[in-house]
Amino acid sequence: METSSPPLPRSSPNLGLSLDARLGVDTRLWAKVLFTALYALIWALGAAGNALSVHVVLKARTGRAGRLRYHVLSLALSGLLLLVVGVPVELYSFVWFHYPWVFGDLGCRGYYFVRELCAYATVLSVTGLSAERCLAVCQPLRARSLLTPRRTRWLVALLWAASLGLALPMALIMGQKHELETAGGEPEPASRVCTVLVSRTALQVFIQVNVLVSFVLMYCYVPDDAWTDPLYNFYHYFYMVTNTLFYVSSAVTPLLYSVVSSSFRKLFLEALSSLCGEHHPHGAPHSPTLMDTAAGFGDPPETLT
Repeated sequence: METSSPPLPRSSPNLGLSLDARLGVDTRLWAKVLFTALYALIWALGAAGNALSVHVVLKARTGRAGRLRYHVLSLALSGLLLLVVGVPVELYSFVWFHYPWVFGDLGCRGYYFVRELCAYATVLSVTGLSAERCLAVCQPLRARSLLTPRRTRWLVALLWAASLGLALPMALIMGQKHELETAGGEPEPASRVCTVLVSRTALQVFIQVNVLVSFVLMYCYVPDDAWTDPLYNFYHYFYMVTNTLFYVSSAVTPLLYSVVSSSFRKLFLEALSSLCGEHHPHGAPHSPTLMDTAAGFGDPPETLT
């Protein structure tokens, strides 16, 4: 479900119309089938790839996995958690059945909390990884004394703690509510949604305060007050496309590991062969390439745990 959807272009409630029509949401069948196929492919490849990445990092010998095993493990776990929790809920509650929300208030808060947690953990892990690699490449002697496995573990733990703190507000402001009422003034059960619970007045005050700080925010927010049916339809499908890309980023991470590091690629293929029941004799020790060193795999043994 959208967390920042615009005011729905509804007409007055008409009990003769379908619920989707009354609430301004109508996803065509072809779009549902298309995005179901995309989500299924993303989920299968991403979950398998990230799970295998976790297996590779945990099972690989110390000297082969490199000092960056903790960052890789962090990224793989965040991607796996996001795909396992996010994709099924997204597919059911946004692509196929917009109303009613069936996972309860706790499920609503937990779903968006997990999404934010994984997103922040991924961004912060990539930032920490990039900073370590920059230091290792630009100042290798200094990096050997500073980038110890113990410090890397603490860094990853702090990044996840920061992600928890940054994601917590989402669990507080999200919740389920009813969009429509019956003729008797009672909430209509079928119109139950998972959305922001902050009142529109409080939200407007918050935006006005931020407008004073940033003119760009004001400039981008003004069109929100002039939604039309064609514009809302464009927004609806464009959101589905961009939301798909949100999950693609987690699914392609193992592929990127394999592209930038021949060491990780070899470990990945060995693990895959082992799971498939194929056993290949180990060849000569692999000498890390410059790209392997920059990526964090194949570090000198004395820097590893």
